[in-house]
Amino acid sequence: MKKLNLIIVFLFTITCYGQKCKAHLTNTDEITEVKTELWGGKLHSKSTIVNGKGHDIKLLIAKDKDTNKSYVILNIVSKAPADDSDIFDVNFTEGVDYILKTEGGLIKLKIDKIFKSNNRFMSTYSVTNQIISYLSDEDLKLLTTKSLTMFRVVTENGQKIEGKVSKKNSKKLKSQFECYINNN
Repeated sequence: MKKLNLIIVFLFTITCYGQKCKAHLTNTDEITEVKTELWGGKLHSKSTIVNGKGHDIKLLIAKDKDTNKSYVILNIVSKAPADDSDIFDVNFTEGVDYILKTEGGLIKLKIDKIFKSNNRFMSTYSVTNQIISYLSDEDLKLLTTKSLTMFRVVTENGQKIEGKVSKKNSKKLKSQFECYINNN
């Protein structure tokens, strides 16, 4: 009985205190020494062996130090064989909405800014689009209290990049977003 009580107390302690929150990425500007913490992680990943194309998507939240507003970064890395680099390009349009679906409802976010880069490494060509959108307090509350289930973003030429968010990724994202709220 004493062992059982000890185990229960131990599990209760772990549950109550858990692990300390740690940002997914942290960056400090060398010149201004301003520290930026990005909270979040992997949203979705898809690749095919047949044609070598795919994408890796992360969803990250940070705070704009100047405006004191929260914003989200949808980081999409699209990949293709290097041989296709002359015809492979992925573009998005500012002002267009994209959708995140949670268990509590839809979150429609407007693309406010896009940062784009291209990279060729060995036999792979990648296009990275960082889509920046400001979050309302209601959207931030949904992300921290309800699990993400699906997403959809449409490219400039109408191609949909969409998918389901795995329960594992959804749980990790929700935990990171809760930590963001507690640390900001």
